[in-house]
Amino acid sequence: LAVLQKAADSVSQGARGIIFGRNIFMADNPPALISALNAVINDGVEPQQAVAMLGS
Repeated sequence: LAVLQKAADSVSQGARGIIFGRNIFMADNPPALISALNAVINDGVEPQQAVAMLGS
C-alpha cells in the first residue's frame, strides 16, 4: 500500500508519472503492481482500492 500511496501523493502534487524500480522488481507479483500503479496514476483509483488488484 505504501508504494501506491506514494504514487497517488506524487500525482496529486503535480507529478505526471513515477519511476519505481526495486519496488516493482521485488514485488510478489510485479505485473499486478504495475497494473495497480497504472490505475492509481492514470485512472484516479484510490490506493486502498488498487490494493485489491494485487491479489494478496
